Amino acid sequence: MDWLREQYEDFGFCLERDVAWTVQKHIAREIEASHLPYRIVHEYSVNGARADLVVLHEGTIAVVMEFKYEPHPSRSVAGKFPVTEWPAIVKDIHKNIESVEDGQVNVAYSVFIDEGGYFHERRKAPDKSEWRDWGEGRWVLWSQAGPLSS
Repeated sequence: MDWLREQYEDFGFCLERDVAWTVQKHIAREIEASHLPYRIVHEYSVNGARADLVVLHEGTIAVVMEFKYEPHPSRSVAGKFPVTEWPAIVKDIHKNIESVEDGQVNVAYSVFIDEGGYFHERRKAPDKSEWRDWGEGRWVLWSQAGPLSS
């Protein structure tokens, strides 16, 4: 995620899928360049629900990533504001924690980019999550379950 934070200004995200696609492309390039025995897939079933991105290793789920994205109010293309809903954000976090705790996943990340700080100003970070300042009024609600470092 450091890569995404550092490169953020290079992208003109409009929707959540833009974020997931950008991260998927980056990880796929890294896997290929390093000749790693991993594969990254989009919309993979984990615990009966679809995960945004999953990294597979020899038939096991190594990493799960869930993304939510709230554009700055001046850039919203969805016709409503806010675009996402707080219960969906919290649900992703809990789903990922459960997936790791029940042994289906090695590590799971929930990443909510709050581009204008709308939710950061109004919501406390859920347990096992933290708000991270990405500068320029952007905040990321970061949650990690499992052993890897951020």
